[in-house]
Amino acid sequence: MVSNLEAVLKVKEMTEVQKQSIPWVIAGRDVLIKSQTGSGKTLCYAVPIVHLLQKMEPRVSREHGVYSLVIVPTRELAVQSLELFQKLTRPFTWIVPGAIMGGEKKKSEKSRLRKGINILICTPGRLADHLQNTESLGLSNVKWLVIDEADRHVALLEMGFQKDVSQIVDILQQRGSADRNTLLLSATLSKGVEELACMSLQNPVRVDMVQSDGKSSSDGAAKEIGDAIALPEHLSHHYMVTPSKLRLVTLAAFIMWKCKLSNKRSKVLVFMSTQQSVDFHYDLFHTVLGEGETSKLNLFKLHGEMAQKERTQVFQEFSKLKDGLLLCTDVASRGLDMPRVKWIIQYTPPATATDYVHRVGRTARIGGHGNALLFLLPSEVDYIKVLAEQKVKIESVPMDDVLETLRMHAASLAQGSKIKHVKTVEECCAALQMKLEDCVSKNKEMTALAGKAYQSAIRAYAAYPAALKHIFHKRFLHLGHMAKSFALLEDPTMIGNIVNRQHQKDHGSSRNWAPQRKKPLTQTMSEFDSGFSAPPKKKAKAEKEEET
Repeated sequence: MVSNLEAVLKVKEMTEVQKQSIPWVIAGRDVLIKSQTGSGKTLCYAVPIVHLLQKMEPRVSREHGVYSLVIVPTRELAVQSLELFQKLTRPFTWIVPGAIMGGEKKKSEKSRLRKGINILICTPGRLADHLQNTESLGLSNVKWLVIDEADRHVALLEMGFQKDVSQIVDILQQRGSADRNTLLLSATLSKGVEELACMSLQNPVRVDMVQSDGKSSSDGAAKEIGDAIALPEHLSHHYMVTPSKLRLVTLAAFIMWKCKLSNKRSKVLVFMSTQQSVDFHYDLFHTVLGEGETSKLNLFKLHGEMAQKERTQVFQEFSKLKDGLLLCTDVASRGLDMPRVKWIIQYTPPATATDYVHRVGRTARIGGHGNALLFLLPSEVDYIKVLAEQKVKIESVPMDDVLETLRMHAASLAQGSKIKHVKTVEECCAALQMKLEDCVSKNKEMTALAGKAYQSAIRAYAAYPAALKHIFHKRFLHLGHMAKSFALLEDPTMIGNIVNRQHQKDHGSSRNWAPQRKKPLTQTMSEFDSGFSAPPKKKAKAEKEEET
């Protein structure tokens, strides 16, 4: 086992959470593990489970069925966990790991279950389905139940998955082994996680890598946020205030700087609020920023509406690269281990501190260094206070510092530009914005895609929790400038019609499917000097509120 860890996984020394957790798992105790993202929690259960299975007498056989159930919240994490177990069991060919998850053919999964799987990694919904409908899925030999990324499962409980998780635990109690041990792992210990622990654990040992005084028991490997969340120590947090009309060009400039034109290219994740936004920015950047063979941009996208085969391929390819850009939704924020990621960009702020932690946790993993950058509108600056209350120390990065990098590439930006002289930062920004807008305006499909992304972004903005409505509210948005951030030249009131016409063309339907806004939101904007003017009374009131 030790030689395999060193040769295959390049693990020569255990992390602190592994040192404290593995002995308890081997001792047969239920364990509740809280540790920061990227600390190596997966090996806390994977190593002892494989170790104990390979020692069993008589020798484990695939015909014996499932000995360990590992429940993970997403398909990508299931694929990643399966690959880890396949590496760990390489010297022990008689131990068979396997996975079942949504998006795969159930017929193929049933066939694999009939042949026999000893370590079964699964998503909760698909496992609950097989427990009901697949007779060959026996549980009598199950000795370990692992619930990984428990805080994400809590979020799924709130979305209606409580029935699945409760059903799994109940069936295991009825049909499983009496001496089963349960392991629960999480980056947070929220009330919901505690409830999940009460549901599944019996007299558990608690391994908490963050002490109540905020100091880590892992020699500086973690730091605490509030009472429940831990962050990697070597993670630098930054934010950048960017007006709506400059958001797109600033993001493009940062990507060009870090992923395409720098001598030391970085590996970057950009989190966006919706899959439509991911699709649009992917096509836009692929066309505009992907030009040039000598400075090719390794560009990928990942969201929940993609086919499982495509999602798996993207995850595996991006993980192997030394540099590149992945545009994604929160489907990529939990548990995934993508090596060498240097920057996490949150193009849209997360709704909770927990989401913030899991997003930025894709970098600075297992003692490494990383950076996180949060984009904020001028009206969203108070979000910094929210993070400060949660003990997140975050520093400002001037937008001008990012845009200044465009001057190094003024010549390439000038090619085909309507601007005669491209030298200043302002001229470089204008030239890049024009390139982006030309890409959208000259292609009807791109225009419709931009419109869908714009609409979905507005809807996502309206979905922030009530506790953050004083920061994130639609009435603070300048819709004209918001449209510009999607390279749209059309009036915001016309975007729905454009999207609807393209939908009718694609699907041959006359039904007006696009959501329509009854009245443009043009009042009480966050950027009073940049467009529509509000009536005097409301404007005065808004200015008074701004002063206070």
